[in-house]
Amino acid sequence: MRVAQDRFPIAPSIAAEAADWIVRQDGGPLGAEETARLAAWRAADPRHEAALRRLSGLWDRCDALAAVPPLPLPVAARPRGRAAMPGLARRPGRLAAGVAVAACLVLTMAGPLETMLTRLRADYTTGAGERRSVRLPDGSTAMLDSGSAIALEYRADRRVVRLLAGEAAFQVTPDPQRPFTVAAAGGTSTARGTAFLVRREGGGAEVTVTEHRVEVAAEQGPARIVPEGWEVSYGGDGRVGVPRRVDVAAATGWMRGKLIVEDRPLAEVVGELARHHAGYLGVSGAAGRMRVSGVYDLDRPLAAVAVLQSSLGLRSMRVTDRFILLYRPKKI
Repeated sequence: MRVAQDRFPIAPSIAAEAADWIVRQDGGPLGAEETARLAAWRAADPRHEAALRRLSGLWDRCDALAAVPPLPLPVAARPRGRAAMPGLARRPGRLAAGVAVAACLVLTMAGPLETMLTRLRADYTTGAGERRSVRLPDGSTAMLDSGSAIALEYRADRRVVRLLAGEAAFQVTPDPQRPFTVAAAGGTSTARGTAFLVRREGGGAEVTVTEHRVEVAAEQGPARIVPEGWEVSYGGDGRVGVPRRVDVAAATGWMRGKLIVEDRPLAEVVGELARHHAGYLGVSGAAGRMRVSGVYDLDRPLAAVAVLQSSLGLRSMRVTDRFILLYRPKKI
C-alpha cells in the first residue's frame, strides 16, 4: 500500500531552504546564476522538490491566511510576472504571507515529532529557552543548553553519557576505574580532566575543553588529545579535525544566558538565537552573509532579533512570534 508522502514531516532545514527559494522568486524573476542554483538544489535531493510542492499545498489549505494582514514588503519584492512554480502563482500579493504560514506549519509538524522521539530515548531534556543543571549518579554534573537531551549508560567499568540533541557542559568527578565518555554523532569524548562541552552540529559534533584535556575519537582515523582552551570538530568524513584555539568565555556564554559573537555570519547568529525560541527564526538570501559582532541575551531572543533587524537595515516577514524571517530589501 502506498503511503502519502505528505504524511511524513519535512526536515526543518529543508523547509527553511524551500521557503527561502520561494521568497526569492517572490521578489521577481531570478537571474541566470540563481536559476541554475535553484535547479541544482531541486535536483540534489528528492526531498527538496517535495518540500517546494508541499509548502505550496499547505499554503492553499491555510485557513488562517485570510486573517494575515498584508506584509510591508518593498515595491521590488512584490510579485511581478515570474515563471510559475506549481501551486505558487494563484494569489498575487499574498504569496509571501502564504509561504510564511505554510513554512510555519511544516516546521511545527516536524519539530514536535522529532522532539517526542528524542524525549522517549532521553533521561534528561530541556525545552526551547530552557537551561538545566543535572547532577549525575557519580557526582558529576551536566548543564544542558536549550533544546538538548542526554541518556545515561553507566556500568561497573565505564560511565557513558549519550548526547542525543543540542549541547551540554560536563563537570566530571574523577574515577580512574570508570572513564567518563560523552558519545555523540558517531564519535566519543573521554575526559582526561574535569570539564568540557560537547555540541551536536549538523551530522557531527564540536568539543570544547575548558579544564585539562579530553580525548576525542571518531569513526575513522586517530583520536586526538585536545588541551584546555582548544576545541575540535568531527563528522562529515568521519575523522577528527585539527584542534583550534577558542575563546572559552564566548564558548561558555550560553551557560550565563549570553550569545557572544565576533565577526560571524548573520545566518549563524540567528540560528543560535532560534535554538532558544519556541518557533522559527530565519534569514533569507544575501542577508544571511552579513557579518555580525555583539553580545545578545539568549533569554530574550526576539529582542535580539529586533536589534539585529534595526541595526542592519533589514525587514522581516512575521506570522505572530512563531515565524520570523529576516531579509534584505531590494533597491528600487
